[in-house]
Amino acid sequence: MSDVKTFVDTVGKDVTTVAVPRIEALATGINDKVLNTYGPRVSAFANELVKDIINEQSASVRDFVSALIQELAERYREPNARLAAQLDAAGIALPSWLADERRSAKPV
Repeated sequence: MSDVKTFVDTVGKDVTTVAVPRIEALATGINDKVLNTYGPRVSAFANELVKDIINEQSASVRDFVSALIQELAERYREPNARLAAQLDAAGIALPSWLADERRSAKPV
């Protein structure tokens, strides 16, 4: 039985000695090939894909943001107008974002 164990250990060490360096070399070669050959191709594809997504979705984002700004401007038109009238009546200079509200202000 000890001869069998010695034989198995010897074969195992021999296989490890021969196979491990070859497997490591194969893995390194595949890794280098992937990084040097496929990596730039994947990167270029990803960059083009991102550009396409941005080009196709920018109009949707622009429309969404424009509608949101318009909605918020309408929602706050009256409070801003009142604030503009109060500041104007107090002789306080209006900030640029509020200056247009002076025209639509109701007297306070």
